[in-house]
Order: sequence, then structure tokens, then C-alpha cells
Amino acid sequence: MKKKHLVRLLRILVSVLLVTVFILRSDLPSVLSSFSTLSPASILGALAVFTISIALYTLRWFLLLRRYPFIRLLKLNLISFYYAILLTGQLAGEAVKAYRLARKSEEAEKIVASVLVDRVTGLVGLIVVGMIGLLLTHRSLPAGFVASFVVAFGVCVMVVWLIRIPFVFNAAVQGNEVVKKRLVKMQKPMDRMRLFL
Repeated sequence: MKKKHLVRLLRILVSVLLVTVFILRSDLPSVLSSFSTLSPASILGALAVFTISIALYTLRWFLLLRRYPFIRLLKLNLISFYYAILLTGQLAGEAVKAYRLARKSEEAEKIVASVLVDRVTGLVGLIVVGMIGLLLTHRSLPAGFVASFVVAFGVCVMVVWLIRIPFVFNAAVQGNEVVKKRLVKMQKPMDRMRLFL
């Protein structure tokens, strides 16, 4: 029982330390001054949009991992967002999310594959929203800017499509020896990814 309390206390201390580091790394006076210019309705609206977006992110991941409870995946997504902000990178948050869910599971490859597929589908969705925004804007934009969105969308769709084709993966494995060694290590996660696509 003492060990359980010690672990809980350690978690609280680490959380307080991380929040303190986050506050110290931010420019607190400017954050507070920015908040003072906002109306309560706009703050509540932003919180509502953020809450809905987190629920939708979790739902997307839940559709890939139906075996796990929605609430557990929601908790991991919130932890992931926290680490992504603290460590200034989405990849760190995704790694924490995958690690925490996979560490006591026998389906580690499936979990990692679900996180990768979730990121790719999220990127495709973000690019689609950006392209819709480009179509609806009244401002003139450089042609290269619009073309980059179209190319990025095409590349994402092509990657998702190519992963589904086993001979593409197998042909890549039979290529260069250096690439072959790395791709063979990735074959199980790639096979798991194909299950989701």
C-alpha cells in the first residue's frame, strides 16, 4: 500500500514539475494580457470547439482500436496533447500515446500502426480543410501556395493507397540492401496498418 501511495505522490510531483516548466517557458504576462482582451463568450466558444475536436480525434482513433474503451483513448489523447505542447512537437505526444497504450499490451504493433494511420488520416483531413479554405477565400494567393496543397494532398492519398498494395511493399523490400533491412523491421507494423485501411 505504501508503494502505491508513493507512486501516486511521485506522479503528482512530476505533474506539478511539468506544469511549472510549462509556465516558466511561456510568457505569462502576455498570455494574461491576451486573455484580458477576450470576452467570456469567445473563451467559452474556443473551449467548446477544442473539446469537440478532442472528442472527434478520439472517435477517429477509437474506430481503429475498438477493443479499447473510448474514455481510455480520450485520456491518452489529452496526455498526448499535453506532451506535444510541453515538448513542442506533435511527434513526442504521439510517441507517448502509443507507448502508454502499448506498454502492457500484446498488440503493440497494432497500436503503433493505429497511431500512424490516425496521423496520416488527420493530415489528409487537414489538407482537405486547407484546400476548401483556399477555394473559399477571396484573397489572391500565389500559384505555388495552392499547388503545394494539391501536391501534398496527392502525396498523402498515394501513400495511403500504396500501403494497401502488398506487392508495392514487397518490391520495396527487395530493393536496396540498406532499405531492405529497415523495411523488414517495419513489415509487421505495415501489415497491421493495412488492416486499418
